Amino acid sequence: MMKNLLKELIGLSLLAMVLQGCVSSSSPGIPKGAEPYTKADTESNQSPTPTSDYGIKNATFQSSSNIEIDFSYSYRPKNGGPSRSLQNGEKLHSGDSYKIQFTPKEAGYVYIFQSDSGGQLFRLFPTTDFSGADVRNNRNPVQAHRTYFVPGESRSFVLDKQVGNETIHFLVFNEQNPGLEAKSRALLQFRQQGNQEQVDVAQANISDYIDKGVEAQVRFDKDVPVKSDSEGIFDNVQGRRLECQGSNCVSSLKFRHLP
Repeated sequence: MMKNLLKELIGLSLLAMVLQGCVSSSSPGIPKGAEPYTKADTESNQSPTPTSDYGIKNATFQSSSNIEIDFSYSYRPKNGGPSRSLQNGEKLHSGDSYKIQFTPKEAGYVYIFQSDSGGQLFRLFPTTDFSGADVRNNRNPVQAHRTYFVPGESRSFVLDKQVGNETIHFLVFNEQNPGLEAKSRALLQFRQQGNQEQVDVAQANISDYIDKGVEAQVRFDKDVPVKSDSEGIFDNVQGRRLECQGSNCVSSLKFRHLP
């Protein structure tokens, strides 16, 4: 889904990751860069120092409550055919468009990542990392009974020509996770600096959060409402319900990206 472009800026070569999405936009979205670090995120006012471990491996999680979210993954073939539910193991093709919607039952914190066909990890929600998305509304904490569209109600992601396996990771927490947020910003910063070694480290650390989450139960449910979007990608698509016994839940969906 993602690809690298080499861009000249004030005589320096900067590496920018281009999101092949936002089909209604005249140009692809480019990550804006790491947001400013805060003391709450890093326990200091300094930018992160590249290390082999950001502390994620020592993180502890509490399982004291239940999480429930209605959501749907949907895609539309590039040939303009009808929209379909994006299911685990689905085969999509370059040029197909897809998007996500979810409606929490309770307020909380949602983080969505995607491992693309090039082995790179990107954050899709909150959508503050790239242009052309619904930056105003797609922020944490998410509100109960409010529907969120990713990347936006009138936007969608489009698969580029790089084929392979792709995975979407949907993480839900009852409370804010400043550690995970700091690691996400560090990933953006190292990627913009062109520091692939530290990009790999940051991706591995974020993957630890994904691996340590409680696996959520997901089921199709005809009673789960699916809201229409302006692109019609969610028309005639069945909803799903995510349920989890715990305060940190993870649901992953894999699909095959073909030419």
